[in-house]
Amino acid sequence: MVYCGKPSQACEPCRKRRIKCDKLEPSCSQCKRKSMQCSGYRNQLDLSFRDQTQAVVNKVTHDAKPPPRLDVVAKRSTSLDGIGDLSLYSSQSPPDFSMVISIPPQDIAFASFMEAYVPLSSFEYLPSVYKQNINSDAILYSTQAVALANLSRERRDGDLMQIARQFYSKALRQTKSALTTGEATSDATLASTLLLSLFESIALEGQVSMEKWNVHIQGALALLKVRGPASLENEAAKRMYMHIGQNIRVNCAQHGIPLPKALVALDKLAIPMLGQHLLMAMWPVLDGFIKLQVMESTPGLDTPLEMVTLALDLDAHAAATADVLPTELDFEAIAPEKAVEGTYYEGGGPVHRYPNSRTAKTWNSLRMTRLLLNEAIYQQSALAQYDPDISPPEEWGRSWEDLTAIAIENVRIMAKDILASVPQFVREPILNKQSKLNPLTMSGYIWPLTSVGRNAVVPMPARMYAAETLVMIGDGAALRAAAEIGAHMTDGCAVPFNWLHMFHLS
Repeated sequence: MVYCGKPSQACEPCRKRRIKCDKLEPSCSQCKRKSMQCSGYRNQLDLSFRDQTQAVVNKVTHDAKPPPRLDVVAKRSTSLDGIGDLSLYSSQSPPDFSMVISIPPQDIAFASFMEAYVPLSSFEYLPSVYKQNINSDAILYSTQAVALANLSRERRDGDLMQIARQFYSKALRQTKSALTTGEATSDATLASTLLLSLFESIALEGQVSMEKWNVHIQGALALLKVRGPASLENEAAKRMYMHIGQNIRVNCAQHGIPLPKALVALDKLAIPMLGQHLLMAMWPVLDGFIKLQVMESTPGLDTPLEMVTLALDLDAHAAATADVLPTELDFEAIAPEKAVEGTYYEGGGPVHRYPNSRTAKTWNSLRMTRLLLNEAIYQQSALAQYDPDISPPEEWGRSWEDLTAIAIENVRIMAKDILASVPQFVREPILNKQSKLNPLTMSGYIWPLTSVGRNAVVPMPARMYAAETLVMIGDGAALRAAAEIGAHMTDGCAVPFNWLHMFHLS
């Protein structure tokens, strides 16, 4: 099956007569005027993909030439319920002759993105929105742009990125056009805006990409305001709301800026409609952490006691959330001597095995949050020790020195647990001589490992392990920024990058 472009939406009589069809139900005006029976309209999704296997085989057989060396093998798959019935695998030798298919790069990219990237990302709603809006040029071009950028990153192919940027330009124009029509409030337009932000994360070019990413996210928030809570009538719309809410929160946490008032107002109406979701379970902690960041960045606004009180409450909430995570997120802790030699942090304790990389990312996000909270507790408690006018409440039963020691221990535990997830997805694949690491999986490691490597209370061997791993990720997954961050840490330099969150949100 290959993607065959955008098919005609007209009924069969209008197509045969090559006249414009107004596509009215149950009969178009042209057929009604001619007193003809209108055949109705074809399923656009089914027409977008056609099985060309035999046609290609017949053509190559007729030419009687040896099969070309291709690196694409396609087979039937139902994992996307008809969206892009392709599972693509790399092959170093010519595959079975009957299975060779010539596929344009954008179709390879589309299938790979939908089947390999989307299920492990925050875009799990995309197949549903795409199917229901198959005729939307905005979502068509934005999906193709992101898919090509993702394939370019995986294959380290600059030419593919140039094609991706062409699709991005088209997607930008189509999305802007949709904003001036009745499509402005559609799920397709909102999804297209989020895809444009994802493109900036994948095709990351430092500060420029971050600014463009922020423009797209602010545009998505503006669309949420226009759509209103009443738009949360389907699961895809709810997922997109949560996706935008999470992106904005992480961005605010990274930069120490308050949540937009528009989002706070929307949340009051929307959250009761969203139901229970793991992502939202951490929002109170994230919102509190953002408040803490704002407090820290505004000297004299709050005392160390107020900041430590808030941080302790948030850390307790985060720890309680970790205790009640669903059983499908359980992981196995194995003794270091049973792990693959040379892959784990010496002295770091047990090595973790996770069901999949998304589970590891969920846990590491939680650990990173607790690490940053305890870093704040440590710093503010250390300051309070030298202020005779500030004492910890008696009900805490601890001195500032006690709180400092406990915070340091918690930081080190969180760091160890983050590093314990590294062997399975980073070090073992490299040791097994896998030529490439998965960029999506590796993107989820950059911010947590940076948080470990830059933290002064984490033991130096652990910090060096984090830095070395970032360099490995940069080399193995073609994520140059990861290697640069690792090199900065190894050299003892400050990490100047303020767009780490973009990796985490890709």
